[in-house]
Amino acid sequence: MYEIEPLRQIVALCMLSVASYFDMKKREVNDIVWIVFGIAGSILYFFEPIDFITVLYLGIGVATGIVWILSRAFGQADGLALIALAITLHAHDRLPVGIIVSIATPFLAALYSLCCNMLYNISDLLHGRLFLGVCEKLHRKALAFLVLHRKRRHERFVFRAQDGDKLVFHFRPKTDPEFADDFQGYVTSALPLIPFMLISVILILLF
Repeated sequence: MYEIEPLRQIVALCMLSVASYFDMKKREVNDIVWIVFGIAGSILYFFEPIDFITVLYLGIGVATGIVWILSRAFGQADGLALIALAITLHAHDRLPVGIIVSIATPFLAALYSLCCNMLYNISDLLHGRLFLGVCEKLHRKALAFLVLHRKRRHERFVFRAQDGDKLVFHFRPKTDPEFADDFQGYVTSALPLIPFMLISVILILLF
């Protein structure tokens, strides 16, 4: 481990912490965040030797972030976050941080979403509100139990997943999403991914 790596860890954690705040509050992150911290991470390369592994991990991490953006499987800010992370902290203990984070982040987000949906729906079941006003087949209700939930008052960043008495499943991200502000039916959450990137990096550094 090079002595410069602790500085890289601090830069990466600060970057993702700042971005996570805006991602959770507004679901958008100003590009200036990636520019400032990306430049800081780039400057650190002048103070450490660069070998083939460094170039390889950096290239793969940046390429993965670009794929995230072009495929629209994730938001643009998420792809930029992965690119900036690959630049600021390409490796830890010879492990490719960008690659691990690109795998761990969707997994952690999906696990969190699954747990939240199940808890909300179990609560509705206990209060006799589960699928109230919904006319669907059993297998679609079973799927909805895992991926949808009835909108709560405190939720701001959710998408409509109900049309009349029918449930609507969205398995691909919308190109022009509109949040369901006053809707009271079933919804799907628009999870911010950058906080899960931060958690992934912390787990990598700890374990």
